[in-house]
Amino acid sequence: MFSGGRIDHAHHYNNAYRALVETLALEAALLAALPLVDLADTLLVLTADHSHVLTLGGLATPRGNPILGTKYNFS
Repeated sequence: MFSGGRIDHAHHYNNAYRALVETLALEAALLAALPLVDLADTLLVLTADHSHVLTLGGLATPRGNPILGTKYNFS
């Protein structure tokens, strides 16, 4: 079983970059395990605790704000 609980932590801190990095780490763990098991006899479960919507809007304020940056002025 693989669990990506840190993905959720990144979402809670509004850190899109870290959420994506943690997702890639979860994928790497799965890809490392695949050659080690016989898929005919093994059930692999890949899960993240839960997630939040990761929306990359095209109207970042101010203009030029990096899409993987953090917005600190919450409304």
